[in-house]
Amino acid sequence: MQTQTKTMLSLLVAATLAACSPAGPAAGSAPIGWTIYLDTSYGFTFAYPPEGQVTDRQDGYARIGSLPIAPDTTLVEKYIEVNISPAAYPCPTPTLNTETASEPEELTVNGLTFLQQTGGGVATGNIYEWVAYSTQKGGVCASLTFVLHYTDPGVYVNPPPVFDRGAEEQIFTTILGTFRWTSP
Repeated sequence: MQTQTKTMLSLLVAATLAACSPAGPAAGSAPIGWTIYLDTSYGFTFAYPPEGQVTDRQDGYARIGSLPIAPDTTLVEKYIEVNISPAAYPCPTPTLNTETASEPEELTVNGLTFLQQTGGGVATGNIYEWVAYSTQKGGVCASLTFVLHYTDPGVYVNPPPVFDRGAEEQIFTTILGTFRWTSP
């Protein structure tokens, strides 16, 4: 009887957790409706929200802006910079203010090894914070840099609410989870 009660309790807990947890996409797959970024020259792909717009694309570089943000907060914009360079080891981000960059930390996402770096900068009441993830394969270093651009609440007489950093950064983790190399 006790074993049967434990088994039923375990099934009830598992069912409750499954019902309470949002069913997200499988590892490496894009959420439904997201746009696919495909770079056939360098052989990689990732997905980003449909609101995102490629505002600049050149050989070895792209900027995807207009990522969704909570309105009426100190957050002005968030965007992705994609940089490609010849692979070097380590494969650090070549973008933004690398003088303020943290030491690279290695992490694995969906079986791919990335170097993660963080940094930031300021410009007259504006603050830019970034986190970059770089990975390499076959002579190519691909770097995705996620940027949060927000204003200093101290420059306002009546400042808007400060944005929710955790909520705004969550999308970056989802985007990174969709990155994959397309060539063997």
